[in-house]
Amino acid sequence: MENNIKKKTAVLAVLAAFFSNFIFGFSFMFSDMGLKVASPSVLLALRFLFAFLILNLLVIFKVVKINFKGKKVLKVLIMGIMQPVIYFYCESYGIKLSSPTFAAIMLALVPIGAMIYSALFMKEAPTLWQVFFGVLSVLGVILISGDGEGATLPGAVLLLGAILSAVMFNAISRQSANEFSPFERTYVMFFLASIVFTAVAVIENINDLSLIYKPLMNGSFLISILYLGVLSSVIAFFLINYANTHLPISRTTVFSNVITVVSIFAGIVILKDTALSLPNIIYSLMIIIGVWGVQKFAK
Repeated sequence: MENNIKKKTAVLAVLAAFFSNFIFGFSFMFSDMGLKVASPSVLLALRFLFAFLILNLLVIFKVVKINFKGKKVLKVLIMGIMQPVIYFYCESYGIKLSSPTFAAIMLALVPIGAMIYSALFMKEAPTLWQVFFGVLSVLGVILISGDGEGATLPGAVLLLGAILSAVMFNAISRQSANEFSPFERTYVMFFLASIVFTAVAVIENINDLSLIYKPLMNGSFLISILYLGVLSSVIAFFLINYANTHLPISRTTVFSNVITVVSIFAGIVILKDTALSLPNIIYSLMIIIGVWGVQKFAK
């Protein structure tokens, strides 16, 4: 009976990891929609303010309970600084100083970093087959992204910061799972994100604060905020924290490579900005098989 419950929980955690990254795969499309109307700082501020508002409404109407009394909040505060605060800034400026292609290649290394960290510090060493399939998935992302054209040293350093912050976020989320619920971890993350990103938006637009709220008058911007705030923030990050509660980070982080497949799918089917090619199909299959193998050959 207990084994059946554990298996069902593991299956739910795998599904949570998959669907969270599936949601992230479409976030680039909606971010691009929002960035046509507002600056990155304003988009991030409104996204996380809206997400934090939703979490508070769930607490106020007693849909979900939170309790931080007597808990070691410092650990989850560090987690919240790592993701989304440091990660988003390192990713955004890393892309700006290099290229989206090079960024995709660099960020594909997150699962490898997670495997190394979990083996060294969390006593959750992956099996050899997991390492093989993890590398296969990363290789698929590298091949599908191109040759890394546009690489610069400052961009690479910032993207390395994004990799490290992503690994640390997943590790701390996993380590604090016994004390904090997935909702509580998500709540702290958005509390910090809403404060930091709003402060930056105000500082950047201090001469004309109307630039912060005027985008809300635009229909396409509202659609992007709804997707980014509800699906790509509240739901996706809750699912990630749930997955990290029940699975080693070597298994959850490999799903981040699914984002590349979904982004390409969105570009072909929805935006129609690229054509489907045989190499892209092969590289996508490498990513999917790699993700499957990391789950299949877990201890």
